[in-house]
Amino acid sequence: SIRPVHAIPSSLAVAGRPGEEFNIVIYASVKSRRFSLMKVLVTGFEPFGPWQRNPSGETARHLDGATIVDAEITGIVLPVSFQRAAAPLIAAIDELHPDVVLNLGQGGAVGVRVERNAVNRCRAPEGGDNDRYEPQGEAIATGGPENYQSTLPVTEIVELLNNVKFNAAPSDFAGEFLCNYVMYTTLHHIATQQLPTRAGLIHASPLREEVPDLTNGKGMRLKKWIDFAESVLYLLRTSIMV
Repeated sequence: SIRPVHAIPSSLAVAGRPGEEFNIVIYASVKSRRFSLMKVLVTGFEPFGPWQRNPSGETARHLDGATIVDAEITGIVLPVSFQRAAAPLIAAIDELHPDVVLNLGQGGAVGVRVERNAVNRCRAPEGGDNDRYEPQGEAIATGGPENYQSTLPVTEIVELLNNVKFNAAPSDFAGEFLCNYVMYTTLHHIATQQLPTRAGLIHASPLREEVPDLTNGKGMRLKKWIDFAESVLYLLRTSIMV
């Protein structure tokens, strides 16, 4: 069954917060328009390395089965494995034929980073991925482009998130670990199969509970992860991709 989400995510609907005027404009637009059904695939990851939890995967799992302004959300959790992540990702794209793929990943920076680029290289830190595979700069796709650019509206996403105090910024380098791998793999599959799907990656901070030495605002609670993801999906549905 489809689990509804409020027409305006909680992060956009709190009276008196910055961005309120902007949100009222969007809401008026929503009330006066009829939307065709849109399908969105949200991906996150399982825990990895020293982390006991991964908010990207928990957010994807939470959103699975939700709807946001007639956008049906499917959320999946991918393994932190260079050898196992691509198969379920590509299978989900081919099965769902989504209009949007939103890749989520836990990053090391403070706040939210909306990635512009994915590079055709994979590299793991010491110890490797969850299968202990440790590539050192090999190509993700032999003969593929050096990089792909996000096809999501990065500037608009950053502006919206900053309007509701998510400390967001664009980023030109998504690293070379699994987040970059999944973003590149997603965009490469879309390009080679000539799909009309838009896609991109957003990084955000680890859970606050997992970084007790960073409690000065550097960690994020799971509710904030869910709020920012819902806000991005709401923006894509109501003001960009109609």
